[in-house]
Amino acid sequence: MPLGLGNNLIRNGGATNPDGLALDLQFAADKTLTARKGPTPTFSRGSTATFTGSNGLIQTAATDIPRFDHTATGVCRGLLIEESRTNFVLNSDLYSTSTATNITATTITGTSVTGSSQIRELSLTASGAFTGVQANLTGTGTGTKTLSVFIKKPTSNAAPYFTIGFASSSLVYAGIQLTMSGSAPVISVTSTSNTFAVVSSLLETFSNDWYRVSVVVSGTATSCFPTMFPSNAVWDGISDIRQTLTASGTNLIYIFGAQLEAGFFPTSYIPTTTTPLTRSADVCSIANTASFWNSDQFTLFGNANIPNLSHNAFPANFVISGGLLGIRRSQFNFALAAFQASGVTADINFGSFTASSMRMALAHSSGQQAAALNGATAVQQSSAFSPPLNPALNIGYSGVAGNYMNGHIAAIRYYKKRLPNAKLQALTV
Repeated sequence: MPLGLGNNLIRNGGATNPDGLALDLQFAADKTLTARKGPTPTFSRGSTATFTGSNGLIQTAATDIPRFDHTATGVCRGLLIEESRTNFVLNSDLYSTSTATNITATTITGTSVTGSSQIRELSLTASGAFTGVQANLTGTGTGTKTLSVFIKKPTSNAAPYFTIGFASSSLVYAGIQLTMSGSAPVISVTSTSNTFAVVSSLLETFSNDWYRVSVVVSGTATSCFPTMFPSNAVWDGISDIRQTLTASGTNLIYIFGAQLEAGFFPTSYIPTTTTPLTRSADVCSIANTASFWNSDQFTLFGNANIPNLSHNAFPANFVISGGLLGIRRSQFNFALAAFQASGVTADINFGSFTASSMRMALAHSSGQQAAALNGATAVQQSSAFSPPLNPALNIGYSGVAGNYMNGHIAAIRYYKKRLPNAKLQALTV
């Protein structure tokens, strides 16, 4: 056999493809939509969007170009799929339309998370109440909001604390405080006693010693003031977030890329200028599955990372009228192999599931279903579930309720055979 022919047989469904692999999408490994085997998905997004490139810097993908997102150290996490969001902060890179009280905000030379040469320096320069850099924004409504900003500690004169959150004219507030004294920031204080309350917070690592801090709040205040500032005093989480501070020495923090969006979690950075900007949703699918679909028996495998636990997420979902067939993580934090068609529901529910990593394989053959999650023993059941002929495959969103994954898909595989339970388990390790 000529060198390399064996690998070709495996990819092309020859004699050495006993499992019947018919669709092989390796987004993280290949950084392309082009399938190793089977049809290549179509992709659209009606706007530009940002992602972290292999160099660790935030880059911009053009309209209708997929994003293969990376960690700060350059490891590809896979295809990024997000819902549509709007950043209501104006001139977001340098937060330059904000109002500062007791704070001096200066544009200085420095390398940002995008590689640009300008960043914003905030310094505590006066004593008094209502300290902070604020923007009065409209159009965000009364629901849950997420405020985020990239921060970096100066090499000298760094502020010991950084506070970020929301205030309002009626002293309805919520926020968090970070301790900056160590090698990396630490979220140390969270608002504990206000009706405009913190839902969650997040600290993410980026290149060049930058971090992105996000705070999610809920409440009824229609007029909100995103607030952030370097601080030299511990906030108690109970008093007004805009602390009364005494200027003593130099207390500095660097910021870049502020974002305020409506929703339960932060999404990729949306840079703005003089008006709010909306990023369109990512849409990825295979409309015609006839070339690889087998209704009699099959196995579907998905490897995804879904960092946000507050929404329904569908890494891979075949579109069935009035039903579902695919891999799902629920907003109620359980993993689900969904088998729903023709009035029959045969879901396999794995119960509570709070991890962001999701490696799942589900399988079907006549009258029988099975599924395995993250290396656990496969669960098997019998039911009258019967899949339709050649359903479309939506990648990263349900297609039924519009539930976008808001995370990364590393790989999707489809086999024309119902693999044994032991192999389902091995696939998901």
